[in-house]
Amino acid sequence: MYNKKSQRDIKNIINSLLKKHNLLYPPVSLDKILEGENIKYLEKDLSSLGLDDNIDALMYKDKDVNILAVNSRTHLYYERKRFSIAHELGHLFLHFTDNQKYYIAFRNNQGTEGKQQEIEANIFAANLLMPDEMVEHEYFELDLPILSTLAEKFKVSKAAMKIKLDTLQLGYIDV
Repeated sequence: MYNKKSQRDIKNIINSLLKKHNLLYPPVSLDKILEGENIKYLEKDLSSLGLDDNIDALMYKDKDVNILAVNSRTHLYYERKRFSIAHELGHLFLHFTDNQKYYIAFRNNQGTEGKQQEIEANIFAANLLMPDEMVEHEYFELDLPILSTLAEKFKVSKAAMKIKLDTLQLGYIDV
């Protein structure tokens, strides 16, 4: 039986990661997390592993090394690539078990557990890239809360920042 993670649990894991790697200011350095957690990062044609081209990224183990691979064939724009990396980190910290060799939860997975894990990984990614306290701090430092300025500062899409600001009930100017 799958143990569903609460948003509080997810945010606690993220806060521990941010503290552990001394990530206090935006944009959150995924490179520091990858390096600090000894996760090998690579961009690879995932079809060479026999996988579908619609997989943007995946996390797998080769011997005792965690490897995060981004599909070089999907040509993700920078902010989307960051979200995919953060999403896969979410699977690692929330769903991986010690004896697991790889983790793939397809977006079209019809099982409730798979869908729930994808939702949790998305929540993890959004909160890792845009931690509430960090967003609030940067928001109140601005003379005018311009959506694109905050999105650029956190290196996320405007759509992602809009959702975050709406969730935090913070108004903004969208120009």
